[in-house]
Amino acid sequence: MIIHNTSMKKFLPLAAVASLTIFGLGCNQTPAATTPVTGTNPTAPIVSDKPMNLLELKYDACQLVSKADAESILGGTVKDPLRNVSQTADGKTTVSDCTYSQPAAASADIKSIGTAGLLVRKAASQAEASQVFADAMAQSKNLSSVAPVKISGVGDQAYWAGGTLTQMNVLKGDAWYIINVRVPNGNEQAKALELAKLVMGKIK
Repeated sequence: MIIHNTSMKKFLPLAAVASLTIFGLGCNQTPAATTPVTGTNPTAPIVSDKPMNLLELKYDACQLVSKADAESILGGTVKDPLRNVSQTADGKTTVSDCTYSQPAAASADIKSIGTAGLLVRKAASQAEASQVFADAMAQSKNLSSVAPVKISGVGDQAYWAGGTLTQMNVLKGDAWYIINVRVPNGNEQAKALELAKLVMGKIK
């Protein structure tokens, strides 16, 4: 996953669900290094040396979406999650992601494998989170080929990005929550909304 400060490019696969091009921070499913990137750029990505279980609940994707939650959403067994935490060198912006996928036979078509994932981007401030969220929504149509659909009653603001993105985006306080669900029947929006409400219900 590559996250840029000033532009948003095409969203790419993240751990079989979706990889999200987000402002301000980059992280990978398999870190290339375990030491901070040095330099003068405060937004240079590093792999956090903070144990994941020390993240606050509202910023920890795998606490917010448990294995049981994913199984409930997908209606079947899932494998252990792919998870990662990264942060900027100044420690003000953190990204946590967590993705579950259903097991499948070697002959199975990848499109038939259900997946559920959450990425949480904690911003340096609530104002920054709001701006990043607004910028993403403004660019959503260019990326997905369809206009975003505003969703009420979830977080502070929320919208569904359909088309080629198929992700639920929720703003809550100083964090942006990005939910992706892939199901064989194509009912991604309803399932992503269900998962978004479950996540928001865990945040005080």
